[in-house]
Amino acid sequence: MLRRLALACLALAGLALAGVPAAMAKPNLVVIMLDDLDAATVQRMPGTLAQVARAGLTFDRAYVTEPTCFPSRASFFTGRYPHATGMRSGGYARFVTAGLEADTLGPWLQRAGYYTAFAGKYINDYPRRKSDTYVPPGWNRWAAGLYEDFYRQYDYRMNEDGRVVSYGSAPADYFTDVLSRKALAFIADAKTRNRPLALFVKPTAPHSPMVAAPRHKSRFGGVTIPRSDSIPERDTRDKPPFLRKGVPSASSMASFDKKYRWRLQMLAAADELVVAVVDALRARGMLDNTYIFVTSDNGYHLGEHNVPEGKNTGWEEDIRVPLLVRGPGVPAGQRRSQMVLNTDLAPTLVALGGGTVPAKVQGRSIVPLLGTSPPANAGWRQSVLVTYRPGTAPSAPATPPSTTAQYNCVPNASPVAKTPEWWGVRTLRYTYVEYINGDRELYDNQADPLQLRNLYCSASASLKSGLGAAIARLRACTDGATCRAAETASAP
Repeated sequence: MLRRLALACLALAGLALAGVPAAMAKPNLVVIMLDDLDAATVQRMPGTLAQVARAGLTFDRAYVTEPTCFPSRASFFTGRYPHATGMRSGGYARFVTAGLEADTLGPWLQRAGYYTAFAGKYINDYPRRKSDTYVPPGWNRWAAGLYEDFYRQYDYRMNEDGRVVSYGSAPADYFTDVLSRKALAFIADAKTRNRPLALFVKPTAPHSPMVAAPRHKSRFGGVTIPRSDSIPERDTRDKPPFLRKGVPSASSMASFDKKYRWRLQMLAAADELVVAVVDALRARGMLDNTYIFVTSDNGYHLGEHNVPEGKNTGWEEDIRVPLLVRGPGVPAGQRRSQMVLNTDLAPTLVALGGGTVPAKVQGRSIVPLLGTSPPANAGWRQSVLVTYRPGTAPSAPATPPSTTAQYNCVPNASPVAKTPEWWGVRTLRYTYVEYINGDRELYDNQADPLQLRNLYCSASASLKSGLGAAIARLRACTDGATCRAAETASAP
């Protein structure tokens, strides 16, 4: 007993040293993870900005390991890169077969004494190869959508604590609203039990098909997607051939605008969910001892660089996500420029809860960034590995792509019709992507934040070799220590 008390005191002291004051009891932990939400569009969620961003921190360099749903959420739950877990494509059956499920965030927090609760979209295609009533290890309360019928927001089924419940087409059955009610019930339950709560809520907003709640379908009329030099982009001849889509027509731009409005309409219910969770915590006297994280599993492009909607590139729109954090000792209304990754959330939550982070976890706790005296960029992560693997290998285009003077240094790339597999690195300054067919992209994000100019053909050999070496170093890392060392090593 004395040993456990001593360890608990040491854990709380560690938080205080990091600039976050120790609480009298374990803090509650809440993560609300949106779906396909890029970092820019979170600015259209006024309730979330008011209740989380203005009351806490906004991370301007928050990235994901892979800009697609399954690999990114596998990294979130395990705290590891996709190349380490093998989860670069596939779904729930692959996740279970690899033996990952018992060694994830839920079990770690449950062992740390938390009352764990999950509501929403779990691993893609859950519970394939398991019973529809199967509840993964580590969760005290469970309300997960079955398979992926919930994308349509109505007429889906959920596994609720081991019982299958069907939902219909009534307004009250709207998936995001159901998750909101579940989250509030889990908060009330934890308060009644006097247990520290670890709550994870995963709506599908604003993932397609973009179906808004009936009360929001008339909102945002006339709103258009923000125009910039990247939408439309007048000259994409320096991009790899499969990304040269040509300047969109007026009808294409109108389509982008319409889909943008649909995304905002769908996000309105998610914004209400965030506010409802904050209000419920406040009403029960729990808010002052709760850390709330709002983020997304990946970003999204919608017309940027003239490419229709998607999320499979190394562009900022796809790999950068919102990350807003409020909680005890977190300064209000400030921003952080340190580079953080979705692998960091698991070790951060476990550290805040006084638990033990397995050595295989490759992310790092961002607790030092949550206080008033964060470490400088120079003493933090210098680069992250980002990757993409399509479900099927892209075929060659029917018409071979034309060469351009702006992209004439990559003459031997194999022609492909769609985005092929790639490995990339995002440093504090540069984005560099190596496609397996030989194509390349290189952007100076400091001088060119919209990533309009692919510098690969004009960059120095030393810059390209330095960035290539960073990719190789990160690809070779296997455990927590080697990956953190690779990320911290000097990079262009």
